[in-house]
Amino acid sequence: MGTRYFYTTLRLTSKILLTVFIFASCNISKQLPVYEVRPMTAPKIIRKIETEKPVYRNYSSKKVSVNFENGESKNIFSGQLKIKRDECIIVSMRKMSVPLGKGKITTDSILFVNYFENYYMSEGIDKIINILGYPFDFNMIQSLLTGDISKIISQVMAGREMVSTIDSQLYRVENLLNPKISRALEANNERRIERYQKIYDDNEFLTLTLWVDPLYFVVKKMVLFNFKTNENIIINFSEHELIGRSLFPQSFVFEYLSDKNKATVEIKLSKSSVNKEKDFSFNIPDSYEKLNLVRFQ
Repeated sequence: MGTRYFYTTLRLTSKILLTVFIFASCNISKQLPVYEVRPMTAPKIIRKIETEKPVYRNYSSKKVSVNFENGESKNIFSGQLKIKRDECIIVSMRKMSVPLGKGKITTDSILFVNYFENYYMSEGIDKIINILGYPFDFNMIQSLLTGDISKIISQVMAGREMVSTIDSQLYRVENLLNPKISRALEANNERRIERYQKIYDDNEFLTLTLWVDPLYFVVKKMVLFNFKTNENIIINFSEHELIGRSLFPQSFVFEYLSDKNKATVEIKLSKSSVNKEKDFSFNIPDSYEKLNLVRFQ
């Protein structure tokens, strides 16, 4: 009786484990499809990225979590995000359930309201970039939040020679440096490097490397390196979601490294939508004091 019970239990357990394994295998195969990535030229990959870029008039996420670290401090906050394409980005911030502030970024200015200390700041975006030391203008921020890096590509790769390879089941595309600059850097010829920095445009010292999904042609990773200033920007887009008719990043990590600064920002978005937001108003209470940015330098 005991032996029969033991073998009956063993068979039942084996069936359960086998069933779980089969269903788990099906789920894995759906999430990680196995397919052959065929070689494709860099210009064709870039055209595919342009074709598949997000389509939207405005974009919003009702739930945003941000984890920021710059080597000296760490900050974690949540909030909401609204983007009116090519016009403005509005971010509200809170910690726990306490509203902290609200910021508005346009193509030429940044406005920030601090609800906790009852003040606001308004300044040109170029001045903010110079003070903070991070080269992030409106186009860069909008591109990162929506995964539409077509403007970055056209700015850095236009007229430059590009190469493509296959790396870890992804297309890898990168632009090449001017051969003269490349040889000088490889030889560590400081005299020539200094000379080239004076006669060549800053863009000639930028390299952009992209890792692109071969099915949907969304960018999964981007590395932007400036040999002239020794600045390195790395963005990993770990999760995309179909919102409206396009894939938008919902989880990504962004790193900035230079001789003077280091920062890591992890952003997670949820409850996102396109073309539904209508309110892009931004109000400053009359009683709030305007502060000069000099105080924060």
